[in-house]
Amino acid sequence: MMNLSVSKAVRFALFGGAAAASLSLPAVQANENEQQLERIEVTGSRIKRTDMESALPVTVMSSEDIAKTGLTDVSAVLAQMPYNTAGSFISDAGSSASNHASSGMRGLGSNRTLTLINGRRIAPSATFGADATNLNLIPMDAIERIEILRDGASAIYGSDAIGGVINIILKKNYDGLGFDLKFANPTQGGRDEMSASMTFGNTSDKSSSLVIIEHKKFDPLKGGQREHLTANWDKAYGRSSLYAPEGTWRPVAARPGKKEDGTFETPSYTGDYVPGKDCPADQIVQSKDGPRCGYSMFDGTDYLPDQTKDSLFSNLTYKITDNLEWFGQAIVMRDKSTTSSTALWTPNLYIAADNPLNPTYGTAGATEVQAYHRLTGVADRSTTFKSDVVDVVTGLNLELDAGSLNWYVQYSDQQVDISTDSYVFEDNLQQAVDAGLYNPFVLGGNATQATLDSFLHTATRQADSKTTATAISWAALAPIALPGGDIGYAVGAEYQKMEFSDRRDAQQAAGKVLGTYGGDSAGERNYKAAFVELELPVTSRRAKRS
Repeated sequence: MMNLSVSKAVRFALFGGAAAASLSLPAVQANENEQQLERIEVTGSRIKRTDMESALPVTVMSSEDIAKTGLTDVSAVLAQMPYNTAGSFISDAGSSASNHASSGMRGLGSNRTLTLINGRRIAPSATFGADATNLNLIPMDAIERIEILRDGASAIYGSDAIGGVINIILKKNYDGLGFDLKFANPTQGGRDEMSASMTFGNTSDKSSSLVIIEHKKFDPLKGGQREHLTANWDKAYGRSSLYAPEGTWRPVAARPGKKEDGTFETPSYTGDYVPGKDCPADQIVQSKDGPRCGYSMFDGTDYLPDQTKDSLFSNLTYKITDNLEWFGQAIVMRDKSTTSSTALWTPNLYIAADNPLNPTYGTAGATEVQAYHRLTGVADRSTTFKSDVVDVVTGLNLELDAGSLNWYVQYSDQQVDISTDSYVFEDNLQQAVDAGLYNPFVLGGNATQATLDSFLHTATRQADSKTTATAISWAALAPIALPGGDIGYAVGAEYQKMEFSDRRDAQQAAGKVLGTYGGDSAGERNYKAAFVELELPVTSRRAKRS
């Protein structure tokens, strides 16, 4: 790892390490003549306070803590936390959302763990059904700290915070010009990582500006690159036990018909499985219904995708008066992820008794057979995700002796184009087999390019998740004190409009393509909310925490 820095960043450290206990550490701003406490907002409350102590358990991970992990991805950092349990999602290969990563807490899933940026929601992931925040869009070098509310917070944030809250606080101040280069080469092979970033900032009495440009490149992790992930050929569970390029067949009484929904009726089998004549002897797998041709379907495919991410983060502030400040923040990101999946297989392919491709053809017992075949070398699927993200926030902060007023307006949009080679028109493949133009018991089918073109299909999908929001809030101390201190309160209102659409190409939507998934979906939601929060310090004693 190599780090080059032209000047030092002005860092505002609220917490010196990631710990399970919620310690009370005041944020202090010092000069030669005085020491003044600053009131800050803590995740789980809109009431500003002078330290990190709150009624809810909050763990804080600073940028220094994140750097010490040596990890270059937000989702990887959060995956190390003990609160991150079942329900998280990583950018793995072979998934319909290979460009998405999200974190789940307390085993309730990422759709019940609210992820915020600077205390605000952003447009949820377009590829994940608008169900959770995509952690891949957040530039690592822009993170000042991560606050993790380890308890449920649905009363404050809504039902999507039942599992807890992850609040990612981005940097605000930096003076100078900084460069950062990182490279990682795993000892077990595959998944090299490289990142480069440039940070520029300037701070004055009236204004501050910060711009961070980041580029990341993650190589794929392919099947066979790491021995402990590679299929064990000596064990049946280490490979597909039925679908192989050389095929397996089983006799049926007759070709089953199609139902109205496009699915096949259950076939009536008249014999056991038989591996294709070209199936290697060491790939034959025994089963109670006869031997089958096995295949290590993950060889040559990706466990983790090839990813490239380019992002731009900027934060600007300007003091209009001594009490009134304007702020603007923008995140722009482009992500390209490519993943190779297992080749398609044929769950509903049949060969007539009088077809020369039928293994029983010309025998006394010639019969219709079902062919179980994997289209390796023909329909090896490769999916490319191209994501464009824009998140823009602007607003005003008014700081008075009586309290603080905050207003903001936000626009957030995530657009994803997905393209997959190769899917198959199931009916066209059946016609090619019926015509003797594709042999499902030979690697590649012994087919011409014209025949392959007749049934191969490039599937496309476009998804868009958009959020428009505005909110206003007032936080202050009431002119009433209790034994434990002043009463704090916050009031405010919020409006948000969320829009989502997910569209597939017409051939997929018509159900004509083998191996595709899901269907089109679209919708929108508008909500208006008002809130009141009170802090009543009825005693001056603090509970001891461990």
